[in-house]
Amino acid sequence: METLVREFLKNAGYRILERRHEWADCLISGDGESWLGSGPTSSEAFEAALARCFPSPPARRALAIAAESGLDAAREGAAAEANEGGSTETGPAGSEGREEAVEDAANAAEVAASARAGPAAEMGDAPPRPSDDPAPEADRPRLPLVAAPTEEERRAAGEALEALAARIEASRGEAAVLSPRRQRLLLLSWLAEARSWQSDPRGVGVTPSVLAIVKRLRSLTESWWPGTVSAFQIHTTPASTRTRDLRGLTDEVPETWSDVARLASEALRKVDEEEAAAGCDAEGWADRAQAFPPPPDPESMLASLVAELEDAGGPLEGTQPKGGTTPPAADLERWARHLRWLRVPCSKDPRWGDAAGRLRFWTQRVSGFSTAAEYLDPAYRPPRSWATLIGANQQRAREALTLERVIESVPPATADDGALVAWLDRALPLTGSHQNTILQACAGLHDRILAIDEARLGESDRRIRRRLQKLKVAISTRDEEPAPPSNAVAPPEDPEVEAEEPEVLPDDLRALTQGKRALFVGNRTDGALQERLQAMLELERLEWAEATPRRVDAAVKAIGARAYDFVFAATGFMGHKYDARLARACRASGTPYLRVDRGRPGAVARALSRDLGGPIAAAN
Repeated sequence: METLVREFLKNAGYRILERRHEWADCLISGDGESWLGSGPTSSEAFEAALARCFPSPPARRALAIAAESGLDAAREGAAAEANEGGSTETGPAGSEGREEAVEDAANAAEVAASARAGPAAEMGDAPPRPSDDPAPEADRPRLPLVAAPTEEERRAAGEALEALAARIEASRGEAAVLSPRRQRLLLLSWLAEARSWQSDPRGVGVTPSVLAIVKRLRSLTESWWPGTVSAFQIHTTPASTRTRDLRGLTDEVPETWSDVARLASEALRKVDEEEAAAGCDAEGWADRAQAFPPPPDPESMLASLVAELEDAGGPLEGTQPKGGTTPPAADLERWARHLRWLRVPCSKDPRWGDAAGRLRFWTQRVSGFSTAAEYLDPAYRPPRSWATLIGANQQRAREALTLERVIESVPPATADDGALVAWLDRALPLTGSHQNTILQACAGLHDRILAIDEARLGESDRRIRRRLQKLKVAISTRDEEPAPPSNAVAPPEDPEVEAEEPEVLPDDLRALTQGKRALFVGNRTDGALQERLQAMLELERLEWAEATPRRVDAAVKAIGARAYDFVFAATGFMGHKYDARLARACRASGTPYLRVDRGRPGAVARALSRDLGGPIAAAN
């Protein structure tokens, strides 16, 4: 059969090239395409190349039928020639001679076909490379080609591909906001549907249309950056997609690209059901409730975000800037927060998907943990609305600018009391978060501030008056500390101790932790730090766990049972695998997971401010 198939392909205009070293290679080429196969023997290499050329079982069966039909045609031709040669014979002897001639001619046709394989074929090896000398025309069996499709079938195939291309463009806006997992399955279904026409007998002549669709899908994949779709590789077979693109989503082994398209659509429905049960919306994201209230002008906000991204890395649609530099982590986090807030109101704008793809591309280049990558995770659900979190971050930015101006405008020691009171009117609202910074900035004015009567503050509310009293207490406490003796040796600096750590949180931030239950995971037990954090946060209970396999296992179970309102992780002392396990457990249970570096009070305050939307709790 192999010899007949080889002969069929040659008569159809294809070339078969072979080479042999430690293994065998076979190249089938023709009509602007080529297929390469390898194997231990030439026969196996030919079979591998043939499987790429005819990837579907129906196509290979049609090839075998065509090759066998060629052998039958050769037998009939030989019989006809024998019959013509014996027609002058009469009587029984002539009849017997004709029958014998027909049988001899049929046998000769089979022998001629098998003789080309040579002695090696009888031993199970591959046939030698065909000779460059063409065989006599009489020795060649006349093999018929597969019937060409009708004009109506060609037109139907072209229309089907045009409809697919139109469907892809019409669905682009909605597909752009899907979660990456759903995008991969949708792209796979489109791609498999296009590739199925290349192996369909009716699809002869549609290769340019298929290639145009593949090119468009590659462009979308590059823009959205959802992850690898192996079906784009030319040598991918339908069966291999089960363990790559469809892993864990089906038990069926697809035999054709039509099977792949069907299984990808079924997998998409399965994922939709699973994620809906987990609280995700129709696009596969878990934060729809947190997207409200929406931005006041989402279109302008998205246009501004797109402009910033393109300024940093070029046009969003098309190839990603693989050779460029990655923007700072703070910019990536800010862009990711705004993008998640814009997802629902911009749910049909393709620019949203392009912006998400650019951020996914950048965050994958950041080594280690990335807050921006966590924000881009479809399963991430913030503890408060995006409006609150983003508003708090904007408030922090304004507050930082105000603090900078207040520090720059500290009055000189020669200024009158009126200038000092005017400066205090601007500085006191910031002492809730930046008291130590302000104390240090006005160190030369401490005595004069102690002498200021709160009545001099004018129409200020009682909270500002209380802050003046607290500032005076802080000045008195600091000034009463005895100075070290001149011959004292300064103690070595402890790299774990942060400067100017707050021991009292602002009221609105402390309201988030007061009376709550929390878990702290670190590398060792630290009773003193546990007491400080318990007092600073005013928690009902603060449990402590060391980052060991057994303790982390227990912590994961407790988190799954929603035993805590917060989980603090000292990631500065913790291995990545423990951090990932705790983060997954918190995400699944909806428990806020706060990474606090080495766990000092300042880092804890900043994490609360950053992740829960409170004001800055420690001086920079």
